[in-house]
Amino acid sequence: MSTLTVTYRVKRRHERKRVAIDVRFWRDGLPVHGRTRDLSHGGAFIETPEPLVAGSSCLIELSLPALSVPAQMSATVRWSNVEGMGVQWATMRAQHAWAVSRALER
Repeated sequence: MSTLTVTYRVKRRHERKRVAIDVRFWRDGLPVHGRTRDLSHGGAFIETPEPLVAGSSCLIELSLPALSVPAQMSATVRWSNVEGMGVQWATMRAQHAWAVSRALER
């Protein structure tokens, strides 16, 4: 009997980098705090004890160091587990894209 091992690589349009940034999102109208584990122009993994379910749309506030006020970005939760959730940005303003680029340079 032979054993079949299947490996696959997740293809991402934007490379993610380990960056820790404070975030806030809302669950049932209440603010929930978390922290990014990794970040890209396409999305982020957010460490939180209260992840939203896959497929949820949400508004996420990121405290990006290059901005004087938190960036508010719409996102869709692509997957979640006990450690947090992976989100994909739905929209990103030019100013926010610039601030994400600055965070990724660090």
